[in-house]
Formats: sequence, C-alpha cells, structure tokens
Amino acid sequence: MGNVKKNEKTIEQQAIGSAYIPPHKFKANFLDYYDEYVEKNKRDGNRHLSNSFAQFKEFLKKDFISPIEVTENLCKEFRCYWLDEYTGETPGGYFTRFK
Repeated sequence: MGNVKKNEKTIEQQAIGSAYIPPHKFKANFLDYYDEYVEKNKRDGNRHLSNSFAQFKEFLKKDFISPIEVTENLCKEFRCYWLDEYTGETPGGYFTRFK
C-alpha cells in the first residue's frame, strides 16, 4: 500500500501546472469533492465551511454536479442567492469559505 501512496504523490507533483487531474484526486461529482474538503478542513467553532456546503446543495436542488458545471457564472449566481437569503456579514463569510 505504501507504494501506491508514493506513486500518487509523484503523479500529483508531475501534474502541477498542467490540466491533468490524477484519477485518485478526481471526483465525478463535485459535491463529493466539496463534502470531503469540508470534512478534512473542519475547525472547532467555525461552521461557515460546512454551512456553505449545505447552502450550495440547497441552491443547486440536485445531488449531482460535474466539476465542469461549476463555472464562474454558477458561482456568481450562488453569491446572489446568498445575498438574497441573508443579511449582514453572513453572505460574505459563507462565500469566502466557498471560494
């Protein structure tokens, strides 16, 4: 198993700066990637990241979105969604974590 991880790291290093996404890093569903990212980056007392994920799923109203569908325009629409739903610093804090 050690060689597998070593080989994955080598492929990751070689892919830097290219459009290639190593298969072990690629998730067909962006929501799976986002969920894994939230789990790996949780901080006690900070719920912005997990809430941004929950709000993104609510905004999409579906359980699957391919990475190629996550465009600049979709992100802008999501930001507008937050601005329409919340007031104060909440939209900015959530969007910062989403970015």
